[in-house]
Amino acid sequence: MMRLQHRFELLLLTADGDTIGQLPMDPNWEPALECVRLEAERKGYPPRAGRPRHARVEPVPDAKSGPPRCRGFEAVLDCGRGREVRAFFPFTYFKEEARRGAAHYVEQRKLKAGDTFLYRLLALPGTPRAPRPKGTIIAEEIDDPYPVEPGSLEALEARSVSFGTHREGQLPVFIPERVLDQAAALTRAAGRLETGGILIGRLLRDKDRRDLGVDVTALIPARHAEAERMQIAFTADTFEYVRHAIDVRGRGEIMLGSMHSHPFLCNPDCPPESRRVCPLQSDFFSSQDVQMHTTLFPKAYTIALVATISDEGLRHALFAWDEGVIRQRGFFILDPTKELPTEAPSNPNPNTPPAHETPCP
Repeated sequence: MMRLQHRFELLLLTADGDTIGQLPMDPNWEPALECVRLEAERKGYPPRAGRPRHARVEPVPDAKSGPPRCRGFEAVLDCGRGREVRAFFPFTYFKEEARRGAAHYVEQRKLKAGDTFLYRLLALPGTPRAPRPKGTIIAEEIDDPYPVEPGSLEALEARSVSFGTHREGQLPVFIPERVLDQAAALTRAAGRLETGGILIGRLLRDKDRRDLGVDVTALIPARHAEAERMQIAFTADTFEYVRHAIDVRGRGEIMLGSMHSHPFLCNPDCPPESRRVCPLQSDFFSSQDVQMHTTLFPKAYTIALVATISDEGLRHALFAWDEGVIRQRGFFILDPTKELPTEAPSNPNPNTPPAHETPCP
């Protein structure tokens, strides 16, 4: 549960800096709470059994403008015994709220669809919660310890090659080359339909490093999934099949995330210069992908592997929770048997807010 002592609002402005309007928000704080919980686990502060842990939100004022303008906020988790864990989140955490705000002003004709706009975060004194009516039942979620196993991150790194860009402090993720090959085979076999599966494995605790790591051990193809040309939906039967597969394997694995494909969708008649910058040629995580991952895999250690077919062939990209939003990140390829690139290919459409929904600098 998040405790709030401020009302958070967004100030929307034109590209020239003129005010469009100011909107109150009721944001989803759960990703921030999950991220700070993960930081507590990484520091070795697991929750005490059967007791809820509370977090509070503290605005971080903008150094130049000062309150009420903020450059972000901190989620502060009370771990008991006088211990607190803090995690900072920049104001890009509210990008989806900014999009909805822009849509509101498009309806009011204060913006046109496709217009560039800026947004700022404001933290105003006062709680945003309305008084609870009499007889309201208040429920508190119990924060159970993560299903961690002992393991050596150093040993896994010794068997791996680094792929993509790693941000300092990110949770290390290890994916076997055979899992990547399986994802590629599923993608090619599906033709022009999306396909996917569930990644399973272990969440490791390295006592020497005093940190956690994600060790993917297998990809279970998504049976009973509903696949379309540009979308796949995992059904209840899909997860029942995966749970059965985990039981049969008998290794105590857990679900760590998902894999899905992006088949080749570009028009073959497009000129080469257009195809080079086509979004369908890039590594991307669509708004539908974000919604699916947020719903099915809200834990901060979960991941999403994407296999994309483009003019350059098939490539892999990994997306994961980072500062409360889902971004592309690097990982370690475990037990490689062939020469592999150490960097992901350049992306003409990087995972940053489009120009028409730009946060203020």
